[in-house]
Amino acid sequence: MMRTIVSGVVRLRWGFLLLFLGLAYLASLGQSRLGFSTDYRVYLAPDNPELMAQEQMQATFDRSDNLFIVVAPESGDVFSQSSLEALQWITLRAWQTPYSVRVDSLSNFQNIDADADNIQVADLVRDAAALNEQQRQRVRTIALSEPQLVGRLVSKAGSVAAVNVVYHLAGVSPYENSEVVSFARQLAEEAQAKFPGIKVHLTGMAMYNNAFLEAALGDAANLTPWVYLVILIAALIMLRSVLATVAAVAVVYLAMTSAEGIAGWLGMSLTSLSASAPLVILMIAVADSVHVLSVTLMHLRKGATRLDALREALHETLVPVTVTSLTTAVAFLSLNFSEIPPFRDLGNIVSIGIALAWLFTLFLLPGLVALLPLKPSAKGDPLEHAMTRFGTWVQSRSRMLMWLSIPVVVVLASLAGRNELNDQYLRWFSPETAFRQANDYTEQNLTGLYTIEYALKSKSSSGVNDPVFLAQVEAYTTWLRQQSEVAHVSSLSDVVKRVNRSLTTGTEEAYRLPESTEVAAQSLLLYEQSLPYGLDLNNQIDVSRTVTRSVVALHELSTRQMLDFERRSMSWLASNAPGIEAKAASTTLIFAHIGQRNIESMMWGIIASAAVVAFLLMLLFRSWKLGLLSMVPNVIPAAMALGIWWLCVGQVGFSVAIVASMTLGVVVDDTIHFMYAVLQRVKSHGQTVGEAVVEAFTSTAPALLVTSLTLTAGFLVQATSEFALNQEMGLMTALTLVIALLADFFLLPGLLELTLEKKRERTEEREVPGDAVLPR
Repeated sequence: MMRTIVSGVVRLRWGFLLLFLGLAYLASLGQSRLGFSTDYRVYLAPDNPELMAQEQMQATFDRSDNLFIVVAPESGDVFSQSSLEALQWITLRAWQTPYSVRVDSLSNFQNIDADADNIQVADLVRDAAALNEQQRQRVRTIALSEPQLVGRLVSKAGSVAAVNVVYHLAGVSPYENSEVVSFARQLAEEAQAKFPGIKVHLTGMAMYNNAFLEAALGDAANLTPWVYLVILIAALIMLRSVLATVAAVAVVYLAMTSAEGIAGWLGMSLTSLSASAPLVILMIAVADSVHVLSVTLMHLRKGATRLDALREALHETLVPVTVTSLTTAVAFLSLNFSEIPPFRDLGNIVSIGIALAWLFTLFLLPGLVALLPLKPSAKGDPLEHAMTRFGTWVQSRSRMLMWLSIPVVVVLASLAGRNELNDQYLRWFSPETAFRQANDYTEQNLTGLYTIEYALKSKSSSGVNDPVFLAQVEAYTTWLRQQSEVAHVSSLSDVVKRVNRSLTTGTEEAYRLPESTEVAAQSLLLYEQSLPYGLDLNNQIDVSRTVTRSVVALHELSTRQMLDFERRSMSWLASNAPGIEAKAASTTLIFAHIGQRNIESMMWGIIASAAVVAFLLMLLFRSWKLGLLSMVPNVIPAAMALGIWWLCVGQVGFSVAIVASMTLGVVVDDTIHFMYAVLQRVKSHGQTVGEAVVEAFTSTAPALLVTSLTLTAGFLVQATSEFALNQEMGLMTALTLVIALLADFFLLPGLLELTLEKKRERTEEREVPGDAVLPR
């Protein structure tokens, strides 16, 4: 039946060639529909509990999506005349930022001047150019004594200041964030040209979202040519034929563009993670066509005609190529267990590409082979000779190598669980990028960029005006400021104390909370009525006036430290503030929690993928023992790679959680080809297991070596990405592939001999003398 199918494919090669070229063209038209999302929320499932908490927080108060403009004077003094002029000019211009709803800075900080009967609230800096030295000193004194400013909008030393722009995108166009970024960069250029003594750094959520886009575009421009080069070199080494290499690259290119097009037709949007799918398809899908072409050229060297060589190649490779494509697709489909939607998109797009590469290899490649005047190299293959000698050496020591490998496997695998999960989402980008440099400068000179927002709800009917509630908020604020992780706390209690001081004696002794609900309510109402549009207290008090928001800026913390801080802060509230119901939310907490949740969900993905792959191998080898045996050199590489990672790095991000599942379907390809070659020779040619192993090294191992090294080189190219998630995934995958290749060469032969020889001995005891012995 297999030969009938193969003969039909070769006979109808021209029709299949035209059909699949047409289908590839139609599929690729969908590339124009493939969008790109820059919103960090696409990394989160809609039912993510931390995301839902943050959305609820932002629905209750103002949104916290921001553009953070850091102003650094060369003089080191933000209170000099030129610095204050620049700060005031930037503040006024920042109101023109697309979609902006609020702008806060030292310049427009609402300072209070009051007497017993009147209150005057106005910008701290009204006309910077007209201020004399005494007035500038007054601004300095007020600013550096104000908790709402110091450590957030001005540094403690007064050397750096910032303008915080809060915006609310309309959600109509995917380019809205780019509009904000474009305006911000233009503003920074204008400010630096107008005020030569200052340097402007741009950070905040707008720049963070934009960094995803720039990382993806950078990878596409910088990495894709190198991946093509790796594939070309590997194919030339393996095939030693320029035309055969052209055919292989053509097949994988059509598979890649068609997969992108189908993703577009399905309405997918790329992200910095899923944008690597085309590169992964290029690296993985080329193996199918290379295997078919290498066997075709081998038969041509033996004197077969082009079509006969193609028939024999398809007959010999159809089963292993089909099974390896299926197992690889299954592994990538298991990424749908991930908590992170871009990982699901990555898995789905790559699976589509693998399926298309299989179809194009079987139905489109025969037409290309018939068109191209393929001529195999007349010289012997030096790699084939080298692998024959290597296989003989391994076979003669297979048991020893197997037993030596086992303790290495055990030791390295036992270290895997020691890796610390650490996802610092602001460090996903290379230190060479402008966004990362702005972040690092801001962290070192002004404030922490990791935040936690606390919604503190009063259980009293008086709401936020209740002195008992305000006292508990004040106690909590004091406790937070005592923590070493905290850079700044924005709290309603500071506002209430400042208003109370201004409306009473104006002395420091009056900088305290009011003693009655009525005074607190009247003071806040009078203050709010004096605030200009856009600078009200809606970012701190909800409409019902029962909930207040405190925002805590934190220094750089690991995931474990962040979760520990959240636990301690909520525990303090539960123990010391019985009158407060509290909820915590922020982007920082979202990414701190999602790493662990992703690992837990991907464990099910790994189990499902391993179960399906094992079942397919049992069917292929028609033996449950051989099916399970084949999983050994494919399951242990990921565990060993994590052990080596712990020795070298010690911590992992959530992208590493997908590597074990993803690589399972890739590394099993080598095992399938090697075991299939051994079993075929034992079964069909009556060879001993040792002889079959040496033959497998001669005929199959060269292709396995080249394709494995090609994949490794390709993922090492990905490891040069400026995006940390792609970088970690590339490094871990490359390491896993190398370990898997070593396991197939040094561990698998011994396991096969141990298993098949015992099977042969048991079979011989049952067989009639003279009958052929076929291990099953």
